Amino acid sequence: MKKRIKPLPDPELRAILRAADDIIAEDGRTLLSKILKGSKERKLLELGLDRNPSYGYYKDLTLEQIMDKVDHMIRTGFLETELNGKLPTIIFTPRGWAIERERRAEEFVQEWDRWLENNVTPLNMEYLKERNRGMIFLFSAVEVKSKSMKPMRELKNIEGERFVRKGPNY
Repeated sequence: MKKRIKPLPDPELRAILRAADDIIAEDGRTLLSKILKGSKERKLLELGLDRNPSYGYYKDLTLEQIMDKVDHMIRTGFLETELNGKLPTIIFTPRGWAIERERRAEEFVQEWDRWLENNVTPLNMEYLKERNRGMIFLFSAVEVKSKSMKPMRELKNIEGERFVRKGPNY
C-alpha cells in the first residue's frame, strides 16, 4: 500500500506558491528558497524579489530546510520543474496554479481599490497582458464576490492551466 504524502500546512503552502509566482518559468528551486529565506543576494535584490510578500517567510530556517519544503511542494503536486534550455525552472501544476491564481487576482483587486481610494490613475497596466484567461476571469469573480452576487465556490471549477510568465512585470 502506497503511503499518501500530506501537503504542507495551508499558510506555508500559500507562502511558497506566492514566492514562486514571481520567478515562475524563469528560475528554479534555489532562487525560490532564497526568496523564502530572505536572502540579500545581489541577483535577488536586483530583480526586486525582496518585495515579494513571501520574502523572508522562512528566515529562521536553513536554505537546506527550505529546499526540502520546496521539494515537498513538488512531490505533492503543487509545483514541478521544467527544463528551460538546460536549466530546470519552477512552474505551477494546475493544482498549484488554482490556489495561487485566486490569491493573485485578489491582490490585484485590492491594489486597484487602493488606487481608487487615493485617486491614483495608473500610468501603465501593461503587466496585465501577460495574464492567462483564468486569471482575468477571476478579476471579475473577485468583484462579483465582493458584491455578493454569486458565491466564489461556484467559480472554483475553472480548469487549472499551466502558467508560464513571459515578462518581468508579472
